[in-house]
Amino acid sequence: MNTDFRDGYGAVPMSNWRDKRASAAICYLDAAVRARGNLTIINGATVTGFVFDGRRVTGVTAKTGDKIGGEQKQFSAREVILSAGGVHSPVFLLRSGIGPAGALRDLGIEVRADLPGVGENLSNHAIVFVGLLQKREARQAPSLRPHPMTAFRYSSGLPGAPPTDMYINVQCKTSWSPLGFQVANLAPTLLKRWRAAASH
Repeated sequence: MNTDFRDGYGAVPMSNWRDKRASAAICYLDAAVRARGNLTIINGATVTGFVFDGRRVTGVTAKTGDKIGGEQKQFSAREVILSAGGVHSPVFLLRSGIGPAGALRDLGIEVRADLPGVGENLSNHAIVFVGLLQKREARQAPSLRPHPMTAFRYSSGLPGAPPTDMYINVQCKTSWSPLGFQVANLAPTLLKRWRAAASH
């Protein structure tokens, strides 16, 4: 899926072991990394905003600690990297005053940088789940934790559609609940957006 972009089928790439999901902390913050003198890991902290020097971000504010409401602290840095995902990153920028000036002013947010593209054109894959009740002998073994087993990527051939625009995920269970173990899924997905060719 992530290296050979032709039509075909293969395993679904997931960061998993047989018994648990592999988090970013497990994969990247190993013992050698945690021993670095220039790294401090703060657990249970929620970043609440940027610290600005004019238009430049010089740090963040965060609530830390186990106290109710948390303790507000400020952290300074030469460089700040915002890595909160495709949805929460633009939300954080917008709340910090970085985005389309008119929309920010309408919400009473002080404008730090007028960047009209922030928070726009977000879309997810259009997907349909088709559930299939499986016979007992056909169900996935309880020892296997991941649910997507294989995937098919193919080209619809519709006018204006790019190659490999479609995808079907085959899931051998829906969830880890007793009912979820019984229900498989076929999940046709629009993998790439396309524009229909103009009619003549």
